[in-house]
Amino acid sequence: MKVRSHPLAKRELIAAALYLDKVAHLGADFLDEYEKWESELKVCPEFCPEIGMGIRKGILKRFNYLVGY
Repeated sequence: MKVRSHPLAKRELIAAALYLDKVAHLGADFLDEYEKWESELKVCPEFCPEIGMGIRKGILKRFNYLVGY
């Protein structure tokens, strides 16, 4: 499966990484965890719970960051 992100979602992800890097030097770790999560999504797009019709939520557990897709 191919994953595409909305431009606003990409900006939000980058902003979160920059913030985490500024306050805790964890920006790269955050992006690594996101990339790992996205890789899992490509293999099994339905691995996260459905929260509405056709809407699922993923969580980057280490950072308690919600990703809707």
